[in-house]
Amino acid sequence: MWCGLRGTRKAEDDEVVPLYHAGIRFDDVLTPLSASLRQMIEESAIVGVAPRIFGRFKLGPETSVTVQSAVDLEVRKLSMTGMEVESEFSPDPGAELPLEVGLANGLLSCEATVKKVEPIDRRRQSGRHHIVLALNDLSDEARATLEGFIAFLVNAESDNE
Repeated sequence: MWCGLRGTRKAEDDEVVPLYHAGIRFDDVLTPLSASLRQMIEESAIVGVAPRIFGRFKLGPETSVTVQSAVDLEVRKLSMTGMEVESEFSPDPGAELPLEVGLANGLLSCEATVKKVEPIDRRRQSGRHHIVLALNDLSDEARATLEGFIAFLVNAESDNE
């Protein structure tokens, strides 16, 4: 079971009320065939991220940046093997970077390899980049956090249909 503050919203009487993102995980309620189908879907799922997910690159001392040691990013797509993000940071393709992403069910900490970097809008020169990352050697804890979050999103999408 998990519960996290997602934000706040003003009620009709101008009172500010909290919005929570919560879920319960039920284990051992599926038949073996259903469980294997669910596992296959979760392992191959690539989900669009409707509520924004923010994280940051944790840059080491050998990386050259101007002022900050952590750089914000916004996750656009997410899977068990990688993610697509937007950031003002423009890493070199092939670079391996420590990564932290706050998910509703916990913090995902891992190493990621930069596969592709493209400016988002060359005409406006916004300074933001589309970055494709491959997640490297997830720890058991990181894998469980990511699997749980993707399963939650897959279940939430099917509940809304």
